Amino acid sequence: MSNSPSNPAAQDGQAEKIAYEDLYQNGLDDVAVSGVAKECARKVLQRLTSIQPHSNASDITIKMQAAIASNDVSQILLLADELKTLKEQEDAHYENLKKMGEEFTFEEILSAYPEQLSNLAHELAWLAMNTAQEAISRARSSSRSGTRKPKAPAKSFQITKGDQTMVITPNTGRPNSPGKDREAFEFLGFQVATDGSHLIPSVFKDKDGKEVNANSKKAIINDMLAGGPHWSSLGYSICEHTPESEMSS
Repeated sequence: MSNSPSNPAAQDGQAEKIAYEDLYQNGLDDVAVSGVAKECARKVLQRLTSIQPHSNASDITIKMQAAIASNDVSQILLLADELKTLKEQEDAHYENLKKMGEEFTFEEILSAYPEQLSNLAHELAWLAMNTAQEAISRARSSSRSGTRKPKAPAKSFQITKGDQTMVITPNTGRPNSPGKDREAFEFLGFQVATDGSHLIPSVFKDKDGKEVNANSKKAIINDMLAGGPHWSSLGYSICEHTPESEMSS
């Protein structure tokens, strides 16, 4: 009798899920797997797990934060009622979705959205291809240029609210998962989801009143530097972090 382990993915649906999670994590930990392959995998997984239904709760939460900062009790109570009503509506909506999941298989539900599914599949294929090509281009550029001049260190900024101060460095390129910067985002007034995948609220309104992805510390810092009223209304101030500012804080 063979002692080779059977494929757990062939046993049942739950085993398949567990097996692929383990295979993915093992791949990330395996030094034999190329950095390009790992980067492609991370980006594809991040894109799929970032798909969330839009909720108006983020807009109400932003208004409530401003009302709390200005101690507007009547507005706070009004917004609390709106948030409660919205929560009840969303609970009913998710209950309907749960029933749909019990009535139809995952594949059947996907088949109801052929155009969206095709678009997502092509987006993920493009994302993997583009990520791999960028990594190859960087490697070629590095080999052509030989010894490269070291990059200047990224600027950091000292952000203060009341008697609390934190030094934050804006992200370069695609923002990290919020869970990796939990302390910074919580200091900036956001809640980080338990699994670290997204922020609550997920957006903020910039100086021009446009909704901006809150995952980007760079966008938050730029809006603070531009005098965005959202941050000043909550009592935040900002300056570039220097040895002098560190000594004076």
